[in-house]
Amino acid sequence: MQGGQRMRRAMSSGNNRVAAGGEFRVLAAFCLALALCVLPIAGCGALDGLSSGEASGSAQRSASETVSIVYDPALLNVMGYESADEAVEESGASHDPGSESGYLGATARDDGSVELTYSAEQYDYTVDWTKGQIEGACTSFASYYAGCSLEVAEDWQTIDCYLTPDVATSVGTWLSAIQKVEVCCAQMQALEHPGDGTWAVTIRLYNVETGELVTSASSEGGTLSFTPEGWA
Repeated sequence: MQGGQRMRRAMSSGNNRVAAGGEFRVLAAFCLALALCVLPIAGCGALDGLSSGEASGSAQRSASETVSIVYDPALLNVMGYESADEAVEESGASHDPGSESGYLGATARDDGSVELTYSAEQYDYTVDWTKGQIEGACTSFASYYAGCSLEVAEDWQTIDCYLTPDVATSVGTWLSAIQKVEVCCAQMQALEHPGDGTWAVTIRLYNVETGELVTSASSEGGTLSFTPEGWA
């Protein structure tokens, strides 16, 4: 749960598949655990939103100020934890409360969430780290998938994915990259609203050649499903 901790569950390569009857179906990302994502319950850099030293539009914090962030059960689950107690126990075994990339303390709450307390320095580091993960993932996505791109809304609630038909209908790893961004966006929402663990992310898939929306789904439920013909 601190900077550099790896996700513990690998995402099955079957998450991105052609279902029976020729329908190409992608399970909603927040129903899955991630691989490929080195994600702390901590944070990151500078796309649009928080800059280092700012708290969701508030004034500069003093060095002695602490920030409490809530990670709800759904977010803990996609980070690979089955319970709040497990998250606190496993992360606590390796974290250093004196480290910039750590946190001061963690509490498992009765509602299944975890509350982490950060120093001002740790909080800023966590925000910067998480933003950097998003920015890096978007850059890598565009480099790896020619003609494709990811765009993240300033409030971290929407990810627009512009895909070529060849990439969209291939059984590849593009979903994994999108899911990494999705989880980081969920974390950014938690970080920008201390004490409020609620979040939601919508993924929208566009045909980059036509600009048309092919399908969309929210982390609150549903699937991203389409047929190859939908990309014609």
